[in-house]
Amino acid sequence: MKSIGSKGLEFDGLRLEIETQIFFHKHASSRRKFNRIKYLKNEEGVVVNTQDGIAELVISYFSDLFSSQGSDIEAAASIFESLGLELDDPEINFLAQDFTADEVKKAVFQLLGDKVVGLDGLNAFFYQKKLVCFRD
Repeated sequence: MKSIGSKGLEFDGLRLEIETQIFFHKHASSRRKFNRIKYLKNEEGVVVNTQDGIAELVISYFSDLFSSQGSDIEAAASIFESLGLELDDPEINFLAQDFTADEVKKAVFQLLGDKVVGLDGLNAFFYQKKLVCFRD
């Protein structure tokens, strides 16, 4: 189909975007079928291949990984004392100041647009392109 005028170009662009989305979702759905954990080996080397067993193994692994084995308070105190990172009054006052709009804008535009998703589910590209407060 040959397009004439700007309306036709917009229509072709929209159609191409829809076809691209269909292609992506079709392949994403097929990848989802392959991205499954079929089995894991536990610490003893025994293969675990049931869903419940895998879930239990993963929960156990990460519970151990992120749990505290206790700490030596005296050792920690001596480390902190040796660092000598005490802040003076000007540094404390500087850190207590509110952020300026320019500082926030600079930080947002230093992020790669399609990388880290924020807690709200939106990546930096959204804020760089869509929010009025960051526009010049």
